[in-house]
Amino acid sequence: MITKNYIFYYIFICLLIFYSFRLSGQISVSIPEKEITGKFKIEGFNTKVELELKENGDFSRKKIIWSSYRGGTEEEVIGQYKISGNDIFFTPTYIINTTYFDDARKTSDTLKYKENLAVFRKKLTALGWNHKIYLLSEENISVWGDESPCDFIKFINNVNSGGKVQFVNELFWIRRCKSCYYSELSDVLPPKWKYYLLKKPVDAEIISVEKYPFDDEYKDIKSVVIINKGEQDGLKPGMKLYGLTDADCDCDLEIIEVTGNSSEGYSTVCISEPCKKGTKVSTFLYREAK
Repeated sequence: MITKNYIFYYIFICLLIFYSFRLSGQISVSIPEKEITGKFKIEGFNTKVELELKENGDFSRKKIIWSSYRGGTEEEVIGQYKISGNDIFFTPTYIINTTYFDDARKTSDTLKYKENLAVFRKKLTALGWNHKIYLLSEENISVWGDESPCDFIKFINNVNSGGKVQFVNELFWIRRCKSCYYSELSDVLPPKWKYYLLKKPVDAEIISVEKYPFDDEYKDIKSVVIINKGEQDGLKPGMKLYGLTDADCDCDLEIIEVTGNSSEGYSTVCISEPCKKGTKVSTFLYREAK
């Protein structure tokens, strides 16, 4: 006969195993589908992107760009979606392009979806954290259509910087979530991205600066720099570092290559003076130089 003590012991062991798998990142925290379905919105300057996940499995993603007058354009991609765990997979079928004119006229045409006709991300992952849902993509294409680091890198860079996800309305789809009560981001990140989350800020010093060899005005890259911190300090490609508040220049660095004890990166923004050898930088945005 099974005793009560044995039953309690068995339940305790099962909970312990489950919790250990949670800590190792093998079990992700699922969000109920009813929390994921609904409307999401991203707003930028004179632009807006709306995503609606309908309960019947259909979706609509509208990208709206308004001119400085009354005209504008609207690109709507429609199709079907499926949810598997926290991943959302999209199958786009049609594109509806609408042009609005200053005199309130509009024209519209419907085309079968082709990848060369619209920039569209076919997979998003719902991240439930601190009573919010964030829809993030692993593709290196932003929601506005330009090529940029994937959403997970941008999201974690913002957290590492101490910004607590600033400007989220311009970067990610976000909505309140009743069941997303986890306060630790490491509890809900997919395993491959947990390692981008720093346990503490990384402070470094620029040890080499070279002029960027290409004229790329759009990316605003000023120089290629090497810093004295690397993989052993937790740095990874795509991470960002910032000139410290009392440093002699105000630069953003984006890591492109990492070795054991040093990292190479681009100096992307220089507000005052270009980065110099000896400049102090940190993954924490508002850290002061010592």
